[in-house]
Amino acid sequence: MITTGARDTAVPDKQRLFQHVAATTPARRVGQPSDVSSAARALLTNPFITGETLHVDGGGRWA
Repeated sequence: MITTGARDTAVPDKQRLFQHVAATTPARRVGQPSDVSSAARALLTNPFITGETLHVDGGGRWA
């Protein structure tokens, strides 16, 4: 889960949700937009990386 303004009104208790996500993912925190942009930059600037699926989720698929 990435913290953005999109969840400000959609989730009534946003802080509780973020605490739960942080407690149950291997990264132990909620993602920031900079985490996504850093991953995209790495893929875009390395011409030797081809055909990859990059999961920027703090290990959430494993939780």
